Amino acid sequence: MFYPLEAIFADKSIYFAGNKDMLCSYLCSLLEFYEPGKTELRLEAPCLSILAGLYAVKNDQDVGSALPKACEAIIDTLDVLKGIKPFDYVDREEIRTAFSESNISLAGSIISDKGSGIDPDFTHTSKLADYAPANVRQLHAAEATEKIFGLMSFYARLFDEVPKLYETIRRIADRYSHCDKHDPDLLFGLAYLELRLEGSVQTNVTYTPYLTTENSVRFAPGKTVQFKSYRELIITELFESLMIGHYPRLCLICKKPILKTDQNIQKYCTGLSPYYSKGKSKKQLSCQQYAKRYGVPEKAGDDPYKIVHRKRLDCIRTEKNRGKIMPVFADAAKFLADNHLCCAQTDPDYTLGQYETDMEKDNLYKETAEYLKTMPKVNA
Repeated sequence: MFYPLEAIFADKSIYFAGNKDMLCSYLCSLLEFYEPGKTELRLEAPCLSILAGLYAVKNDQDVGSALPKACEAIIDTLDVLKGIKPFDYVDREEIRTAFSESNISLAGSIISDKGSGIDPDFTHTSKLADYAPANVRQLHAAEATEKIFGLMSFYARLFDEVPKLYETIRRIADRYSHCDKHDPDLLFGLAYLELRLEGSVQTNVTYTPYLTTENSVRFAPGKTVQFKSYRELIITELFESLMIGHYPRLCLICKKPILKTDQNIQKYCTGLSPYYSKGKSKKQLSCQQYAKRYGVPEKAGDDPYKIVHRKRLDCIRTEKNRGKIMPVFADAAKFLADNHLCCAQTDPDYTLGQYETDMEKDNLYKETAEYLKTMPKVNA
């Protein structure tokens, strides 16, 4: 059975193609480097070429010309996904070797040999022994065909998998961003709720001792996991990360991913925010500096969204008590303010700047007046 991806989970790290990363790094890499809309647009043309290769294999139609094009399309796919782990680590020469002229010739012979008992429409989940007789050449041909088919199947699925995974992981990270405490049960529950797991991840797992470093003599218990799809890798890394307290969050200011590695709730990243200081200097503020405008410590249990909401409710309550606004108007304004807070905490695209604008007194009161006009009038 051929698996396009193989990773080792050991010592709170993930190892892929000789590269060591902290667990949850692949999730954060997806969130940081994927470009919504633009990436799938660039993936469309390579995907069509790969699908043409799959069709040729299944129907024994011009395999000799379709498979080299599919190979180059896979390389193009890796170029599109460059920067996103683990695609940045994949050996392109190894893929070209899999699609060598000799392997394509072997694949063509095994696909066209209808009378040998070898099903030309097999998938990479099949076993070589089921398709190859005792002949060594045919065994090698079946192995080459399975690898070619497996690579094309894996990279063809990325066109649909990557954008869906990005949206799902981003929603999970955004929900984690609003968790005020490190609660493992809640983190697991939110992940299951978003992923709707029903035994859909079927990986091949083996356990082996693994050297913690190249020069070390100490072996750590390593878990080697083989994956048939990118989705399986990302989901497995998520739950492996949650088990050791690592998980992705989004900075509440700039919405960039943060890798959490301890139980301290850090809500803001160390990078620059999209906001500038007031005055003549107009200096760009970091996310932590911007958060301090609200008097919020870096690791506070509150966030600027809630602070803006609380200040606006205090203003509404004061004006109601002073008779400046009617009780009905105050209740409606509070209802709309609650809706804005809910949207800010659940919609990653609803930025803090837009939220602040919507929560300004004049804007909120104008929206409240429009809202009350839509309410049905009750005659006494």
